[in-house]
Amino acid sequence: MRAARIALVIVIGVLLAHSRGYAQVAPGFWRGSGSTDKISDLKWIKLLVHYDSEFSLTANAAGNVDGTATVRYTLRVDDTQLRTLLTNFSGLADSQIGATQLPSAGTIGSLMGLNTRFHELKSIEGSFSGGTVVRQGRIRGRLSGNELHLEWAAPPAAIPYTMYKVYALRREPFKTETAPAYSPWIVDATVSQPAAGHWEASVPASSSVKKSATSVWTVSWSAHQEPAAK
Repeated sequence: MRAARIALVIVIGVLLAHSRGYAQVAPGFWRGSGSTDKISDLKWIKLLVHYDSEFSLTANAAGNVDGTATVRYTLRVDDTQLRTLLTNFSGLADSQIGATQLPSAGTIGSLMGLNTRFHELKSIEGSFSGGTVVRQGRIRGRLSGNELHLEWAAPPAAIPYTMYKVYALRREPFKTETAPAYSPWIVDATVSQPAAGHWEASVPASSSVKKSATSVWTVSWSAHQEPAAK
């Protein structure tokens, strides 16, 4: 009786797999890469973070994933909103501009410093310390059905960054913070078998954009299973 139940469970699993349009992915070694753009709208500037990833992983027969990844992060600032605001307030004194309230962000002066010379300000710049910052670490995940989920096994060290006020003859820092080492895999990839024995995974176009109250991510990553050694 017990053997019959086990056989029935196996048959049902196979039937479900075929009904969903995928076969069981064989365990093996995978390689992949990706690119993500994260735009955070702070209502006076936008922070633009770009990160490229390269990774490799092994998926076992149970679908558990273990691997390593290298991710490169860069940061830049889009200050169009601020420059438009300063143009509109060009008739005000610096102190009056500094007291201007921004939507959900406090006053301009509280964000940039009360001593800011707004009429002399050319732009706002920001960058991670060292420009491009690299984070490496273990990744884990799950290969289940037609989905591949990946994540950092443990969060890598946070990334320091600095914001600058740029004047004609000098650049003045006004904010130093840290950002997390963002995950390149916030959207799961869909697994497919374009040819017998050839497995690959990629983020569908329909799932490539993710939004929160203040940020938009455009995510692209893919991976393929390496052929087994003969």
